[in-house]
Amino acid sequence: MNRRVRQALRVTAAMLLVLNTGCWSSQEIEDMSIVVGLGLDVANESRFERDITRQGGTYPKRNVVTATVQIVPPISGRGQRQGQGGSAGSQGSSMAYLNEKLTGDSMIQIFRQFSVRRDRPLIGDHLKVIVVASELAKQYSLEQIFDFILRDNAIRPSCLVVVSHREAIEALSSTEPGEVPAFYLTGLVDNRSRSNKILPPVTLMKLDSTLQSGTSFLLQNMVTSNGEHKFSGAAIIKGSSKKWIGELTQFDVEGLSWIRGEVMGGALKAYAPAGYTVTYEPRNSSSNITPRVKDGDISFHIKIRSEGRLIEDWSFRRSPPPNPI
Repeated sequence: MNRRVRQALRVTAAMLLVLNTGCWSSQEIEDMSIVVGLGLDVANESRFERDITRQGGTYPKRNVVTATVQIVPPISGRGQRQGQGGSAGSQGSSMAYLNEKLTGDSMIQIFRQFSVRRDRPLIGDHLKVIVVASELAKQYSLEQIFDFILRDNAIRPSCLVVVSHREAIEALSSTEPGEVPAFYLTGLVDNRSRSNKILPPVTLMKLDSTLQSGTSFLLQNMVTSNGEHKFSGAAIIKGSSKKWIGELTQFDVEGLSWIRGEVMGGALKAYAPAGYTVTYEPRNSSSNITPRVKDGDISFHIKIRSEGRLIEDWSFRRSPPPNPI
């Protein structure tokens, strides 16, 4: 290698060092409050909020919505504390998550109020799931509830949206040690290949386009009991009002999956004439819907095709055990 080539390489290396980009505005993860779940309920001030209100620590607002943020605390001494208005799900001093809630009438103002309550700012870039209480969706349209959230560029459009039959904060609480409810709920969606009672996920991006279309649609419904959660049925959102108007059962959602040709797995149970159970395991499905009008009456003829296997059959009689000698 001659001298000119070596000089050229040195100059190139020096230029790369100068032009190399870096995270000049980066923040340490220990200095941030990473929000992974958001629950939206009808206004219900926490004891902490009522106490500070009596002390004059409030601002002009109406009580419309209570927002619960689920935070994954950093692994440090600063993160090992429980929020004043929330709950923690873990054993010992190391907590898997923190739930903190505030009440108000403006979503962005509620989030900004956390800045006078927490020493680390809320970061919504890693938000995984938003849970809306059905009672809140009855009173206010989803356009009102999600207006700020859909405008905020920091929140990823892949964030999952579900409806809670009870309070959203219950859906973001768990009695299982080490479990983060926000991660648990997003993980349930991945089980669609195992059950046709789970709806295709509705993300913020899909929610936005559906709200703009003005058509009615479904959101995955979930039920909660003693800190345990389950996807069960679907919430019906009316296209004209964008409000909650009713629910479908698990059985209804299963039937809808067959009608739409969206079955990916699960089990289809039937009963033999003698009353025994026979179960079919589908692997895929397709459907063809043909509308017909006769004498002013409208009917729909649905043709469904599926591939799978007969996985369980209780209709045959087993041989009795031999008599002991």
